[in-house]
Amino acid sequence: MPDRKSSLTCELIQAIHQTDEWDRIWMQDPAIQEARAQLDTLMEPIEPKELRDSLLDAISALTTACEYAATRYGARVTLALLNAAGNLF
Repeated sequence: MPDRKSSLTCELIQAIHQTDEWDRIWMQDPAIQEARAQLDTLMEPIEPKELRDSLLDAISALTTACEYAATRYGARVTLALLNAAGNLF
C-alpha cells in the first residue's frame, strides 16, 4: 500500500499532466511529434493487431513512468534552486 506522501505526489503529478499547458506541449512539441511519427511508422505493419496494441500499451506505460520521474526530478531541482537562492539573501 503506497504511503500518504507518495500518494500525494502521484496526485500532484496527475494534476500537472491534466493541464492545458501539458496537453499543448504533448500535442505541439516538435521532438514529441517526430518520435510519435517514427513510432507510428514502425508499428503500423506489426500483426496481429493484438500484438501491436500490447506493444503500444507497454510503450505508453514506460512513457508515463518516465514523465512522472522527470516531473518529480524537476520539482526536486526547483526546490533545491529556490532553497539555494533563499540562502543567498
